[in-house]
Amino acid sequence: MYFNNSKPKHSVYKAFRPIIFGGCLTLSPLGDNQCPLYIEQQFSKDDIGYPIRFSNWGSGARFVPESENLNIEMVIPITTCVQSSTYWWVTATEGSKWLFISAGPKPDPGEASSKSFFQIKKVGDFTNGYKIMFCSKDNNCINVGIVVDEYGVQRLALCTMPFPITLVKADGTQGRSYIIE
Repeated sequence: MYFNNSKPKHSVYKAFRPIIFGGCLTLSPLGDNQCPLYIEQQFSKDDIGYPIRFSNWGSGARFVPESENLNIEMVIPITTCVQSSTYWWVTATEGSKWLFISAGPKPDPGEASSKSFFQIKKVGDFTNGYKIMFCSKDNNCINVGIVVDEYGVQRLALCTMPFPITLVKADGTQGRSYIIE
């Protein structure tokens, strides 16, 4: 997954769904609870969402490695939650059968960080398509897909159907983007 003739200053991208309906990713509360925030897919394909950053990999890297444990961070200047950060975590929620992806603090090395490791893998049916997988510390990987919660919101969660994406470089605050080959 290399950039078209450009060397990035930061490993910042936006995730887009190829061909299939829906917009990009944002953060939103679950039900009446304002915190923590969870990763939501916007309904309209015109919603460009927030950029994401991959850590545990060189910030000047010209590619995102496939099948390597990565932390994913939403690049958002501020959130409404005092203790919340913007790193992706797998979170059990009371009364739900799903393990949702939530926003949490930067992972520290150790046992808890295993709930924040994700991998990018190729999806065979799409030319530039990839999927996100959650990989536990024993390297068992599960698809991250879209589920509709009890409030009718499309959220990222662990499930059998993958969420196919293309990775597009975010060009600073100008919103210009370039497809990664």
